[in-house]
Amino acid sequence: MQELSLAEIGIAGEKHIESWLKGNGFTNLKKHSIDGEKTEIEADGKIENILVHILPFPANNPASRLNDDERTRFIIRAAKMHRVAYLASMGIDGEKELAGEITWEKLRLLD
Repeated sequence: MQELSLAEIGIAGEKHIESWLKGNGFTNLKKHSIDGEKTEIEADGKIENILVHILPFPANNPASRLNDDERTRFIIRAAKMHRVAYLASMGIDGEKELAGEITWEKLRLLD
């Protein structure tokens, strides 16, 4: 099994999220690059319109988390776009496949 670069892991993660969103009825997907490294995807759904922050990681290395400042900025950005903020994290193996399931977390500002 080959070792992937962080860029390759990121691209694979984006493709898995896009596929999941389309497979679950979301439309009008739009990708945004944040700070040249991170990707967010806007998607329109039947129940809610969402903004997804994608957090892929190597299958053998647990995901990093958004720090409090990044989390707050993301949630505010989603709210300004009239979207619900979600974090999608997933492990990517050396074949660019999912290693396990995508973990979805609905984000909101803490009270």
